[in-house]
Amino acid sequence: MDLPVSAPTLNTDLDAPALADWRALVNQVLDRSGSLDSAGLDRAFARRLTTTTADGVTLSPLYTHADEAPERATPGSAPFTRGATAAGSVIAGWDVRALHADADASATQAAVLADLEGGATSLWLKLGADAIAISDLPTILEPVLLDLAAVVLEAGDDAIAAAHALEDIWSARGLEPHQVSGNFGFDPLGQAARNGTSPDLIPTVGFAVASAERFAHMRSFVADGLVLHEAGATDAQELAGVIAIGTEYVRALVDAGLSVDLAFAQVEFRLSATADQFATIAKLRAARQLWSRVAEVSGVQQDAVAGAGAMRQHVVTSWSMLSRRDPWVNLLRGTVAAFGAGVGGAQSVTVLPFDAALGLPDSMARRLARNTSALLIEESHVGRVVDPAGGSWFVENLTQEVAEAAWALFTAMEGRGGFTADLASGNLASSLAKSAQERSVRIAHRRDPLTGVSEFPDVHETPLVRKTVSTPAPRGLPRVRYAEGFETLRDRSDGAPEHPRVVLVAIGDVSDYTARATFAKNFYETGGIRAETIAFDLSARAEITATGMACICSSDAVYADQAVAVAQTLTEWGIKHVHLAGPGDELKDALMQSGVSVFVSLGVDVIDVLTTALNELGVAQ
Repeated sequence: MDLPVSAPTLNTDLDAPALADWRALVNQVLDRSGSLDSAGLDRAFARRLTTTTADGVTLSPLYTHADEAPERATPGSAPFTRGATAAGSVIAGWDVRALHADADASATQAAVLADLEGGATSLWLKLGADAIAISDLPTILEPVLLDLAAVVLEAGDDAIAAAHALEDIWSARGLEPHQVSGNFGFDPLGQAARNGTSPDLIPTVGFAVASAERFAHMRSFVADGLVLHEAGATDAQELAGVIAIGTEYVRALVDAGLSVDLAFAQVEFRLSATADQFATIAKLRAARQLWSRVAEVSGVQQDAVAGAGAMRQHVVTSWSMLSRRDPWVNLLRGTVAAFGAGVGGAQSVTVLPFDAALGLPDSMARRLARNTSALLIEESHVGRVVDPAGGSWFVENLTQEVAEAAWALFTAMEGRGGFTADLASGNLASSLAKSAQERSVRIAHRRDPLTGVSEFPDVHETPLVRKTVSTPAPRGLPRVRYAEGFETLRDRSDGAPEHPRVVLVAIGDVSDYTARATFAKNFYETGGIRAETIAFDLSARAEITATGMACICSSDAVYADQAVAVAQTLTEWGIKHVHLAGPGDELKDALMQSGVSVFVSLGVDVIDVLTTALNELGVAQ
């Protein structure tokens, strides 16, 4: 039997969703008691559903057509927000840049070869007293096809000597200037910021002017934002700083005789990528927009062919976000950061090995680092779409707000005389220190959680050991990792003759105490204090009093009936340091009178509480 065939139709009778309807549903959740007025609902919405970044940018829970930004120029067109080139990374993926700094020339040569054979497409070589010796460059680069692999140098005060050494290698190979590519890596302003010295641009500017037209594919300067990021800079501060550094380099080059277009083409920017993927994407898009504006007011030709106003970005996964504890989590951090860098339009990406915070990476860590980019490019096809975040109401708004915040900081810095003047006055160091301190407070209170460090620590882990490099204490801007505060506690605990312990005294049924006992265990073990749960019972006195610290764990309902009595009993048993998991609420005064000295709850300064706990347990500093 033939059945009648009809074309399917879509139901068009559905009402279009309205923002007011969504907000009304949200308000029902926020005000279950029905006691809040409109102002109270607004405060509850802002407190619970919006986030304010370190740069003062408010992130909303929902973005709609009402937040739509004006349409951006196409990729490869000024202001290059959507990408420096029309094709982005679609054709060949981004440049996978491998970092090398091992002073052992033979080991570095082998590592360089392994990286290039494994998919790296350019080399970033750190030279100096604690890294690769300039005299070892010929040995390290001996197996490298220098007309195929770009070389980027970072030699600090020896930058000119390193550049001449690289030129000598090219000459010995018979390579013509147009056959080589990379960057000589001059960054006198960044070096001055790290070393606490006064910058001298004259030697590097002179070299750059003499070589700019000869080496068509070599750049001379790097405006390095890592020195700012690692000292505590927010995204806007990092962008403002590198734009100011780049501007100062361009001014010096133009004053020395280069055309403005050629001067802009001599500067590459090095920026950080963190595990906050959307912040990274927005930062890179904003950075290109800012540099294009500087180029525009400087008179640079802004077309896609000349491209001098298009920022060249080398993005490095953040060293500051790496942890020495549970370093395997760094693989996840690095992958998310590399994803953000690729989506954000970086031309070159360096994924730091997961063990980079421990010392010199081993071969497996290097392989995983380069394979991170390989997987993103070849298997996840992240580069197949140009500016995939473009058009997102959230990303477009975040890009614009970060750009505006950074531009305000940059113009203020220019008004004070530029980067060099801000560095010399101490204003730069002061503002970065303030940002670093604010981040440290958020981390200590676990508002910025660190997986494997401040959340879900493995207190029984066997720490990885890597070959360390002796580096002098910073004389200028510091290098700070986010996890250092908690790692100090863990190191202190591990160094004790016996691991410090706390007994979690459980009262009530399992369903009563499990949630808070789990919370307390995680809390103490972030500082290396091992936690054992023991049900409160008179017969368990010996086990409970085996250490001098106990934490009572249960629900509020059980606390109301038993917490004060249990605290008194523990005190009578001779336990000197009685804690309670939870805020205590209206029982707080009675609990304190019964011997409770610390309330382990959300929002407390975990590092401060655990530092005091280790002191009380007699653990040496």
